Amino acid sequence: MKKFLYSLTMVLGSVIVLLYAMDYLFTCVYETSQPRNKFQYILKLKPQTIDYVFLGSSRVANHIATKEVEQLTGRKAINLGMEGAHLEDNLLQLKLLLHQGVKIKKLFLQVDYQFEDEGRSPIALSDAMPFIKHPVVKEHMQSINTPDFEANYYVPFYRYMMAAPKIGFREFFFASINKQPKIDPGEGFTPKTGNHSFGKYALPSSISETNAALEGIKKICKDHQIEVVFFCAPFCSVTENKEYIRELKTKLPELKDYSAGYEDELFYDCAHLNEKGALFFTRQLVTNELLNEEQ
Repeated sequence: MKKFLYSLTMVLGSVIVLLYAMDYLFTCVYETSQPRNKFQYILKLKPQTIDYVFLGSSRVANHIATKEVEQLTGRKAINLGMEGAHLEDNLLQLKLLLHQGVKIKKLFLQVDYQFEDEGRSPIALSDAMPFIKHPVVKEHMQSINTPDFEANYYVPFYRYMMAAPKIGFREFFFASINKQPKIDPGEGFTPKTGNHSFGKYALPSSISETNAALEGIKKICKDHQIEVVFFCAPFCSVTENKEYIRELKTKLPELKDYSAGYEDELFYDCAHLNEKGALFFTRQLVTNELLNEEQ
């Protein structure tokens, strides 16, 4: 019996040591490797001034051509849109940018149906998990009651197992060899090509009274004297419940509404422009919100 208990203790001890070692190794690689996602990129930034920062979901990542912005304005721009991101994710991005000493002259925040989404998206949540012990990430995750926060924070390697599709062995391997992602996170623009079939697509049929993350972003921008532009990117012509955007403007009167008036040939699907549409939209947004304003 003693031999069995000894063997069991040794096995369990070895497993625990292995988990701690793997957790340490994975975390070190993600903290020191070349950035492969937007959170990694932000945490590598040095103190600097960025003229235009674009935050949002894939409807920013796929829509804002940063090189076009810079060419038209002669100023530095960065697209930090993330696929599936909620406003809570954008709030965390903003907190991290400021923590890194980045001074933002003007923030563009894409707001639409994610006004209904409270909390973090599982996709963006996974990208931030390697940095859960960063003081800003830790405070933010605790403040929004992130599911299984204690397990992710205290149990070695737990977060890497739970978020394996995004930060598991495959991504760890690519990060460890500094494999460049298809799209440079520093540019951030991920264009869609062609025209995908337009299935049934509808905006929410009702609207919430408020969104806590949006209010948090407003407060930070006010406290740090950051000019902010709220905008809604285009939807295709067959989108249902378009009155949702009009209702959204009653909650956010300063919202710049670009949701309608675009030919369907400019869309990849109902919620995302193709590359041609993205360039067209970027030029229109820059002209209306930056160039005309300066004249």
